[in-house]
Amino acid sequence: MCIIGEANTHSDVEEFQRLWNFAFPGFFNIPSTQSMGLSVDPRMNWTPVFSADAVTFPESILASVEQASMRYTCENYMILTSNLNQLQFSSSELGENMAASLSTILDEYWPAIAAFSHSLSSTERPVAKVQALAEVDTRVVILHHSILPLFIHTQHPTEMGGGGHLQHFDTFTNLASALLFQESALQINTIHLSPPNAKPAKSPPTDSALLHFGRRSGESLEDYDIYWEPKLQSAQCSSPLFMNKTLIAPRIASLFNLHHPYFANNPWIASHAKANTLHFKVHIFTPFHRSNNFDRLYESINLAKRIHSRVSIHVHVDSFNSTADSKKTLKFLQSLQSRHGTVHVHVHAVRVKEFDRSHSRDAANLWMPTQKNEFAIFLGEQTVASERLFEYAEASTLAYFFNHTASKQVERLGLLGISLVNTNVSLGVDAGTPFLFQQPNEDAILFAPEPWIEFVKWKMQLPVWIDPLIPDSPTNSWPRDSWAKYLLRFMVQHGKTFLFSNWVSPLVTINSQTHTNSLPVSPFPPLESLKSFDAYKRQTTLTLSLGEAVASFDICTMVMQVYSRTSTFLDRLAHYHTLPFLSSIIIVWNNLNTPPPAHINHPESNTFKPNAPTFAIPIHILQQPQNSMNNRFKPFKELGGSQCVIAMDDDWDFPHVKLVAAIRAWQTGGYERLVGFQQQGRVHVPSTAKKVSLSDLRVSGIQSDAVYAKEAVSVKYKYGKNVQLQKAGVSILMPSATVYHAKYHHMYTYALPERARAVVQELTNCDDILFNMMVANATRAGPVVLADGDRVEKALVFDKAGQIDGLWKDKEHWAKRLWCMNYFVEHVFDGKMPLISTRVVKGRKRRRGDAVKAKRG
Repeated sequence: MCIIGEANTHSDVEEFQRLWNFAFPGFFNIPSTQSMGLSVDPRMNWTPVFSADAVTFPESILASVEQASMRYTCENYMILTSNLNQLQFSSSELGENMAASLSTILDEYWPAIAAFSHSLSSTERPVAKVQALAEVDTRVVILHHSILPLFIHTQHPTEMGGGGHLQHFDTFTNLASALLFQESALQINTIHLSPPNAKPAKSPPTDSALLHFGRRSGESLEDYDIYWEPKLQSAQCSSPLFMNKTLIAPRIASLFNLHHPYFANNPWIASHAKANTLHFKVHIFTPFHRSNNFDRLYESINLAKRIHSRVSIHVHVDSFNSTADSKKTLKFLQSLQSRHGTVHVHVHAVRVKEFDRSHSRDAANLWMPTQKNEFAIFLGEQTVASERLFEYAEASTLAYFFNHTASKQVERLGLLGISLVNTNVSLGVDAGTPFLFQQPNEDAILFAPEPWIEFVKWKMQLPVWIDPLIPDSPTNSWPRDSWAKYLLRFMVQHGKTFLFSNWVSPLVTINSQTHTNSLPVSPFPPLESLKSFDAYKRQTTLTLSLGEAVASFDICTMVMQVYSRTSTFLDRLAHYHTLPFLSSIIIVWNNLNTPPPAHINHPESNTFKPNAPTFAIPIHILQQPQNSMNNRFKPFKELGGSQCVIAMDDDWDFPHVKLVAAIRAWQTGGYERLVGFQQQGRVHVPSTAKKVSLSDLRVSGIQSDAVYAKEAVSVKYKYGKNVQLQKAGVSILMPSATVYHAKYHHMYTYALPERARAVVQELTNCDDILFNMMVANATRAGPVVLADGDRVEKALVFDKAGQIDGLWKDKEHWAKRLWCMNYFVEHVFDGKMPLISTRVVKGRKRRRGDAVKAKRG
């Protein structure tokens, strides 16, 4: 730290330096009448700075700063505005080295500005060694070197009244310290300055420069107007905000009128004013086959109040009514003028009689900000702007995105921008009360540059086959090429949100002929005080992010159980490993006698062997300790982050296009349910109850020590194929070409009673029935059943001896399933049938080329 001040005599300087134990170098302006022949003891650690007699306060300070900077790298400057013999310091602790105490505090808190407390009486003690700065004794002020020119400059008006710049320094320092630097404005309580300085009179010109303070005419600014209770900033960062001039200048603009002479003539502000002027790019999207709407919107924009920030208008045209009309329309667009700024016309496509595409679906590719002060306002053609639109955009941007305290909340809450349209969703928020809502409204929205860049980069990195879906969200029905659909997915995945202004008189209306709005720009409450709503259930929520859990719904893991077809399962892998959405395949190896292949090449293989089979995705072959049908529903760690599971048998090649359809159906709204095909559907129907046992059904091979070997159950339901009982609908899906949520593996293994899985183990059957009943019981809903469309034949695979059949060819197969379904009702689900029948969802007729489209996503 360097000490800067004025002195009348050498002895005054030496006495003052002794107070600080000569620890800080001092530079004191000495009048030229002082003898230049007097020597200065170097041990006193100060340097005289000689100047002319008639020197102003800022000229004196800046001359000393220039001398100091030539010899030292001064992080902070102690600026003295009173005679040295009038400055009396004392420590709150006897014998304390004041210089060491001050250095410790500056190193710990790294303040932008610091001042000292007044001497306290014997009954008063400071509550802490430092506290937030509310009032500044400007006789001694410590300023960080990065903000010194803001407080001390030579270009100032002469008509400021008594006191000149010194009077203005007192006033501005008191008004600006806490308001501008907040948690970086510090009062040091361990060192006292006495006697207390007389409170400087407020200068009306400086008071009048303040914005947003609702004082009555002629009312002076009092201490409580600027009082606040922040958390003090500890200097754990390498570059505090106040050192960044490009960020502190907008904060000044949000508090003070920069046209006031004090600021207009301040070189520190003037040098950065141009770089920090906000630029609003207004993007209007129109297909231009609704010209009346465009005329209405454009007129409302030109009627809006002008602002100081730069505004440019960008008109994006997608299509014209006809080719002949295009020249006429372009000529009209190119003639447009705006009183707010320049007008730019962008033609992105010329399509004749093709209006089935939303005009703003490509908005993500139309704007890329080049500076941090460049914001975008997106307006749909059907909107009408309020006269206060730009005024609100400018004020809200300064209040939230260029305000130091608010910027922390913006970052923590992930604020993408500000919606300029009031939502039509009833959220229980009073009109006039802003709120946070995770729902983009592409009709009218203001975007901040940095989060927009983050969104565009994220979108560019997505695989081309991704449909940006969100679990259980109504937005899943939006067109896949909608940029707003991608935006919402980005918000959910990264915890972003929008501020809804919710004005009583809206900033932008939709399809409104008139727009009356005489309300002034309202105050901007702290973001953390606002209610937040998510995008799915539209209820108040503490977190707006599902994080990477959302991305886990984009990919699926296939689970295939292998027992007898050990020689042909590689053919199945060859068929499925290129399936879109598929991230890996798990082979549940139930055969204890035949080992799986020693090596398979895939992306996670440790080595590559030329003679081994090679696949495009990871293949996990999991050898099971025992042969059990329960094994396929284990919660394998190899499922990883995938929430989507495709159950597949090893005896057929199911068409990719149909599996993609099932995955899409699961992603778009059926993620809690089982999704499969009619051909794999089975039904349950009520039956005349009668007691039967496995023995009655002539099921052989049951171990005699099984607790249910001779147990009779009441057969209340029959089991059959849906083709036999179509009127009943489908209530069971076979675990082949069936899509479901990975959480059901954990539920099957740990939530079901052991006796249920024991039945499956003993019968080597009924695992799929138990699984279907468990899911139906959990969801109170039946499966999502898709129509087959073209008939899909099973491609049965047999070994060379032709001796291996599927379980379904077992003569006791149907008897076992009939018995165990009723057993589960009676002993697992408390006598209640959980299965629910659902009708088949009729798919569209398959067209030529669908298979190719499915592979490409």
